[in-house]
Amino acid sequence: MSVLEQLRAGEELIERYECLIINELSAKPSGQLNKVKQQHKIDKYMTKINELAIKINSTYEDKDKSFSEDVASIKFVNANEMLNSFYDQLRQTKDYHDKYPNIKLNNEPEEQDVDVPFSGEEVYGKYFDLHLLYNKYCNIPNIMKEKKIDYDQYLLKFNSFFYIMESYKSSKQYLEYINELWNYLENFFYRTQPLINLSESTSEWEQKFNTLWQEGKVMGWLLVNSSSNKDPIKLNSFNSAKELEALGLDRLKEGLEALGLKCGGNLQERAERLYSIKGLNPDQFPAKLRAKTVSSDSHNIDNRRNTAWIEYKIICITDILSDILIATRKRMEKKHTRTRDEIEQELLEEEQGILPDIGDVMEEDKDDNEPIYNPKKLPLGWDGKPMPYWLWKLHGLSKEFKCEICGNQVYQGRRNFDRHFQEWRHAHGMRCLGIPNTKHFHDITLIEDALTLYSKIKHIVDAENFIHDKDEEYEDTEGNILDRRTYEALARQSLL
Repeated sequence: MSVLEQLRAGEELIERYECLIINELSAKPSGQLNKVKQQHKIDKYMTKINELAIKINSTYEDKDKSFSEDVASIKFVNANEMLNSFYDQLRQTKDYHDKYPNIKLNNEPEEQDVDVPFSGEEVYGKYFDLHLLYNKYCNIPNIMKEKKIDYDQYLLKFNSFFYIMESYKSSKQYLEYINELWNYLENFFYRTQPLINLSESTSEWEQKFNTLWQEGKVMGWLLVNSSSNKDPIKLNSFNSAKELEALGLDRLKEGLEALGLKCGGNLQERAERLYSIKGLNPDQFPAKLRAKTVSSDSHNIDNRRNTAWIEYKIICITDILSDILIATRKRMEKKHTRTRDEIEQELLEEEQGILPDIGDVMEEDKDDNEPIYNPKKLPLGWDGKPMPYWLWKLHGLSKEFKCEICGNQVYQGRRNFDRHFQEWRHAHGMRCLGIPNTKHFHDITLIEDALTLYSKIKHIVDAENFIHDKDEEYEDTEGNILDRRTYEALARQSLL
């Protein structure tokens, strides 16, 4: 095959791969698994296009002069030469295919098989699976000494490092842990979003981190200078170790480090250790008080910077994957109440594309948290939503009744209004007016009307009222019925 034919076939194959990419993008896959497969297929097609483009560019560069020779071979002076050359090439092509009749043309785009590995907890990239990293986190020295946390709490704080003391971060186990955490998150990102170039984002993060590190503004890390820049304590100004204790633990530690001495222990031990070398030259310090020789300050600062840089990358990538992190936390809350069959059913539904996407679930939660549109101020039902408008009008709740006796309380609907006359609020208002709360005052809501009506029917109301002295009856030993006043008078005279 000539060089020109190879170029034509290569560019044709690129166009076919582009058509496959367009077909993939026009399709709308359902389910997380199908979406991930679609992105990986497109990524592989783009890789093939890049490989073909590199070959075509190298051909156009024409380092071996084969391209220029092929172009020169098709330049003719007259038509006869052009036709003779054409028929010669046609004859050679026929002879070649007669010699190799079963040869297959390899100018078709390859179908890409996609097999992206995911664990059961990840549900094809919808959630994180950090159980192994949680176990590794629990085994870091001193991390779990203060307070033990479970997996749910770990998901809330695994990307926050400011609460961990800097002294704990210097251990080998901690460095291995954050390296594995970063590797997992980076691998998860490539598995779920292969079309996004993470290296470009990483270079931007590194520039921001360098600026923050130089200014000492990286969260959880203090700007540390070499020990030679630390301010030693002038011991000649102190007469005893007791006076040194007033400086505090941090200042004593700084003074001991400036002299190259051990800085551990409580406040009294640090003060006594520092006061014991008063008047001595550095070469006269006792060997038992000297700090152990460690690696150079520059090497120590490089280790600190490397650890801080990995933490910063973890924080940045979890910001990009924040939706997945929130979905993982919510899933773990629900998982405690699910059976094994329900979890397996979830995986089956995800394969079939029945379950909603993470974005749809987040939108539903967002809608639930939004304020309810209720311009007519309808009463809320058991689900927290306004009751139907037709039901509101059917019960007459559109009508309002105001009662002055109840302190200008407003009642919606005739039923609530009629019921309130027997409730404590209305009874208390009538008692304050000195009016008995009887059926005569039903539907009376104004104080003036209640007082006017009571003045007119007072004798009737008083007659109907129960008077203990007159209406309360007693029976003596002979069976005679007496009122209360008569009965008590005879009892006091011992005449019963």
